[in-house]
Amino acid sequence: MQTHIAVIGMGIAGSSIAAALARRGYRVTAVEQFALRHDRGSSHGDTRIFRRFPFEGPEYGRLAARSLPVWKQWNRDAGEELLVQCGGIDAGPPGSAAVAAARCLSELHPDPGNRFIDGAEINHSFPLLEVPPDWEAVYQPSSGYVRPDATLKFLQERARDAGARLLENFPATVEATGRGIRIHGPGETIECDTLFVAAGSWLPSLLPELRLPLSVERRVMGWFRLADGRKLVPGELPVFIFHLDGTWYGMPTPEGTLKAGNHSHLGEKIEAGQAGEPCTADETLISECVKRYFNGIEGKPFRMKQCIYTINERDRFIMDWHPERPGIAIFSCCSGHGFKYGPVYGEIAVEMMEGKPSPDSEPFALKRGGAVTTD
Repeated sequence: MQTHIAVIGMGIAGSSIAAALARRGYRVTAVEQFALRHDRGSSHGDTRIFRRFPFEGPEYGRLAARSLPVWKQWNRDAGEELLVQCGGIDAGPPGSAAVAAARCLSELHPDPGNRFIDGAEINHSFPLLEVPPDWEAVYQPSSGYVRPDATLKFLQERARDAGARLLENFPATVEATGRGIRIHGPGETIECDTLFVAAGSWLPSLLPELRLPLSVERRVMGWFRLADGRKLVPGELPVFIFHLDGTWYGMPTPEGTLKAGNHSHLGEKIEAGQAGEPCTADETLISECVKRYFNGIEGKPFRMKQCIYTINERDRFIMDWHPERPGIAIFSCCSGHGFKYGPVYGEIAVEMMEGKPSPDSEPFALKRGGAVTTD
């Protein structure tokens, strides 16, 4: 009998898992509590940063290295650029620990074109930028941005083409039985052999027994036009992360504008899925980045959008089997930097189903009792 796998959550992790498992020949049913590609979680919008050498640590560097060739294959399969490699900069004041970490990873895994530069060279190479000349930086030509909405559409169509059943507007609850797993939703109960829960900030409410140390915070991004009315051209601006004042970050967009935000923003805790409109305080904060570090960019955003971060208190992803309920796997790829590794989640789910332990997921295992490993 064909193994029936269910997936809860159709953000980047759930969509990648559903597509990969369906293409592997499993019977897949994937459910989403809202409409597909909704904007109440973290997997939506026009762009997200892809960093080839993430400063968070070598375990994330391995995920990035594994993801990059698949992103390129997805570009070919989709017939459009889901990953745009416009280059990327990690920069900060002298002695920045995050810049040093990015540099260390770059040196361990040399990539043609990587350069260790200062602020003066940044300003010379990218005239729209004006950072302190003594800043230290790592320039990574293989970095860039990915396109969330386009990527989710591609993966969900790929899952359907492989036979997966996708149900939207299907809020679910989970019941583990002696013979399998039941997912209860509006007008239907789904029985499956294995369940992958990739529900973002709703994960603790679906599996409360794990006592996962997750919280939800509000973020706001702003979109800025060039002051002279023209649009950014390819290569004119890389993605950037400036490691100070809560960490500024941003990127060019497909429409030729600048998108920018702050990784810490205002630190506001919210409930999972809580809607909210940007306000004057958001505008004041995100405009500060443009005013300090850019030339020729309008000082106020023409558009703002709320996003959410699902934050693990130990700042770690989670990819593991449930320690107490056989057949249930947990994916929480959170803390604001999970989309870039989208290709890996499906591959790791296949490895988990086939009993092939992956060194790429081992650092993100759970301990019994819900605590996340620190190594």
